Amino acid sequence: MPQYHTRAGTVSLPDAKSSYPTFPKVGFDRAVAIGIDAGFLCALLQVQHLILEQLLTHRPNSYVPVRTMGNHLGVSADFYSRYFDLLNNLHHYGMGMLAGPMRAIMSCYGVIGPVATFIHAGIRIMMDQTVELTAGTSALP
Repeated sequence: MPQYHTRAGTVSLPDAKSSYPTFPKVGFDRAVAIGIDAGFLCALLQVQHLILEQLLTHRPNSYVPVRTMGNHLGVSADFYSRYFDLLNNLHHYGMGMLAGPMRAIMSCYGVIGPVATFIHAGIRIMMDQTVELTAGTSALP
């Protein structure tokens, strides 16, 4: 806290930065649970947004998430065509539930604001690229 000197003596008043707790109010395990829930909800919104976008623009489905999950799970080509939506949603929800705890832990330890959002966007892109590269469904950017 900054100190202000007056005639009566030194006074310490909290400012905006020092009003944050020095230790997180939420434990690590609770932050991870909150992140998993938030990641699921964000993935739900993402999937709904993609459906709306495809309805308005008549854009075809992307097969990259389906192939990525199928290659990691080792399923047959027939399984791809029969369970396209299952594999697609498994990829979106799974990646959201993996990335959500990262952002929650960042917030728990005080990494907040637009810089944290920018960092998390990079983490999410890195996670998607890593999963796609290990499955062999994508090339290096």
